[in-house]
Amino acid sequence: MIDLPLNIPLLKVLASEKRIEILRVLDRRRMTLSEISRELSLSPSAAGEHLDKLVRAGLIVQEDENHRWKYYALTETGILLVHNSSDLRIVLALSKISLAAMVAGICTLLVNWLMPAGEHGMPVQGGF
Repeated sequence: MIDLPLNIPLLKVLASEKRIEILRVLDRRRMTLSEISRELSLSPSAAGEHLDKLVRAGLIVQEDENHRWKYYALTETGILLVHNSSDLRIVLALSKISLAAMVAGICTLLVNWLMPAGEHGMPVQGGF
């Protein structure tokens, strides 16, 4: 059983659709930065920033085998997260400030979900 502490930094890492896509492509096989940037139509610098955040979160690892290229691969936690494994236990670790931010985020999501979007994608008041 692996504990994944659910905290604001991890939520921010997982809030990016591109980072989720990176996890999914790395689930197929390990890849270099160039392969990932091509696969997801990202610039190498943008892909590198996403990869750095995923490495710091412990979801992927950079493998350097004394070759010319460095490969990225899922960690055990990353694999369990991608596969929604029962071996992964998510531990809620929130401070009072984090809890307040999370509640505010959930309220924002609910407002956006319940209210129809206007012309620019913003919720329209009285749209029920």
